[in-house]
Amino acid sequence: PDFRFDKEKKVFGFSVDYNGAKLTVSQQALPNNLKENPGQLEGVASSVNATVAIDTQKGKAYLTTGEEDTEETTTEQVAVFATKDVLVFIRSNKKLDNDEWTFYINQLNPSE
Repeated sequence: PDFRFDKEKKVFGFSVDYNGAKLTVSQQALPNNLKENPGQLEGVASSVNATVAIDTQKGKAYLTTGEEDTEETTTEQVAVFATKDVLVFIRSNKKLDNDEWTFYINQLNPSE
């Protein structure tokens, strides 16, 4: 994968191919308000229209349903989840099913 770190925003990111999709993964230290109140993750998710909840080994992850792209037959999706230390966003250039998302998120090992 192509790893990068934005020192200013303190965001670590990389891109990877997965099941025919290009995924862009970014993670940052879990904000204090989410550490103190993990239920606020749902609010963060809804701010990016990630309203579909799936259960993973990392806890709940929230997915966007994907908007149809008028020029192509692909859809884009965003997933968001948090561990006790890290907030993770994943953008996919095509729609994946819930099982594919669950499998991918389960194999990630995000850390600060």
